[in-house]
Amino acid sequence: MKAAVKEYIKILLSDRYLLILTIFMMLLAIGLAINIGFSINTSGIQRVSHYSMYGSVNRYTDQWYYPLFFAFFEVVIAVFNSIIAIKVLKYRSRSIAIMLSWFGVEIIFLGWMAARAVLYNTL
Repeated sequence: MKAAVKEYIKILLSDRYLLILTIFMMLLAIGLAINIGFSINTSGIQRVSHYSMYGSVNRYTDQWYYPLFFAFFEVVIAVFNSIIAIKVLKYRSRSIAIMLSWFGVEIIFLGWMAARAVLYNTL
């Protein structure tokens, strides 16, 4: 296990662009998770958590800690996407690994926008 981790770190360090992109993705996910965490107001009132145009009820409510899952989601996406990009760099091609990393950045931004919509009831 240690040897595999060292090998993946060595592969990541050999590609400077992917290294910078991975660091950017991690910092972005952590920063936006902190932003979401500080935007949450704790209260006993249920908040709108998601919206559906099907059925008789359009707005569904949940507890105040629901947006914490968005913050957790962003960090998990950044970690797993970085691992997958490094494995693709090792076994396939550099361009696919970079594309996956940029998709990870986009998914993190979409998660942040969804969390902000839930926090400020702009659904």
